[in-house]
Amino acid sequence: MKNPPNIQAARVIAPGMIALVWSTGETLNVNLADLPKRNAAFAKLADPAFFAKMELDEWGHGIGWPGGLDLGADRLYAWSREQAGLPTANPQGFDATHARQGRSA
Repeated sequence: MKNPPNIQAARVIAPGMIALVWSTGETLNVNLADLPKRNAAFAKLADPAFFAKMELDEWGHGIGWPGGLDLGADRLYAWSREQAGLPTANPQGFDATHARQGRSA
């Protein structure tokens, strides 16, 4: 994504689920519940108490958890739009592109 929008606000609404308010004016939820299963680096997010410690990056470029675990706004925006059934900059999906390029999600 060339210039991803910034996250204006973020809050945990359920285990594995975050509501994101974007600089575009959109409010979209993103479900991260399966992320720990897909990528071992995010295993701690399977713990609801740890997941609840999510914080918004100071400049709105992502969200993070204690210990340096974070996700960037570009990925979150693509996932939240895909999950809402909205068009994305990449019609094949963010994860499909990364898989094709040999990168992990």
